[in-house]
Amino acid sequence: MAASPAAADRAALLDVVRVAGGVSAAEVADRAGLPVSTARDHLDALVAAGLLAKARASAGLPYRPAWRYRAVTDDPTSSAYGRLLTAVLEHLGDEAADRAVADRVGRRWGGLLADACDDGRDPVDALVAVLDALGFTPRVAAAGDTTEVWLRTCPYLALVRDNPDAMCRIHAGVIRGALHRTGADDDTAVLEPFAGPEGCVVRLPAAGPDPSVSRGARERRTMDATGFTRDRDGAGRARNSRPRDALGRPLPYGLPGVPTTPEDVVLSPAEALEEAQRLLDDGRPFHAHEVLEGAWKQAPEPERELWRGLAQLAVGVTHRARGNDTGAARLLQRAADRIAAYAGTAPHDIDAAGVSAWAAALADRLQNGGTGEEPPVRLTR
Repeated sequence: MAASPAAADRAALLDVVRVAGGVSAAEVADRAGLPVSTARDHLDALVAAGLLAKARASAGLPYRPAWRYRAVTDDPTSSAYGRLLTAVLEHLGDEAADRAVADRVGRRWGGLLADACDDGRDPVDALVAVLDALGFTPRVAAAGDTTEVWLRTCPYLALVRDNPDAMCRIHAGVIRGALHRTGADDDTAVLEPFAGPEGCVVRLPAAGPDPSVSRGARERRTMDATGFTRDRDGAGRARNSRPRDALGRPLPYGLPGVPTTPEDVVLSPAEALEEAQRLLDDGRPFHAHEVLEGAWKQAPEPERELWRGLAQLAVGVTHRARGNDTGAARLLQRAADRIAAYAGTAPHDIDAAGVSAWAAALADRLQNGGTGEEPPVRLTR
């Protein structure tokens, strides 16, 4: 690349982008002492050579801000998954209809990935799990009245390079689909590609501090060693203090929520079953899931899959109550399969055969568009 002055300039600009990351042509030009038009021509030549990727920070929103550039380090097209994405992107252009298809594909993809988070977790935590599974190495941070999720790596930069608007729109759809599946407000989520040297940024609305919460309590929501925001108790131990409604959906900090089972409570199997049944009967399946999950974590190895299946059943019922019949059916079928393995041998008087049949029947009904109320499940004989 040093065979001509132009190539030397491009090599220097490539170094600038590699160091700075997420920079516009104007920022590169200022650092390199070149006219903006000249810097942009060199940067686009580096994009054509496969060394840089570019994307717009709007992620397909109506306005059209400047392109931002980032060095390409990984090539996903060597994998079968990458080749599939390449084939999809080849059929998506910049027309409005194609942009709508890219958004729908992303939303559907994000919803399916969120369904795999079968433990009823907080929407932001579920989104982080989805993005982590996709290889983005997310990090959560609070920023004033918003929550930011930084995507520190992108294994799809080569695809972004070739189809920037379509690929970023798909990723924005993934984010909104995952949030929607967990019951969060997805329309206000914004993806800003290459927003800084660390990577892309997802911005989500967050409630500001409640004046009734003490400063000390707010300060205990700190960043841990991995960069994730955590609630902590007075002793500094991680504790999830986010208030939730009766179906486990998170509420803004400071609002009254439905009481939950303390994280450090220890219940016997009989006590756990009795409490979980009471919560299911009261229409609080998310809180029943918390009790059953605690029993699962404490159970001896031979019983663990049984308790895991019961916890999944409670999460499936939670999704059903939230209106997510697709996710509910998938989880209920998983629960039915796990619990069925204990038919006739289940301990603690658990009615494994009856519970498994109940979950499988409800899953089948939901998959076939059935409506109406189902009879209550009974965990024990």
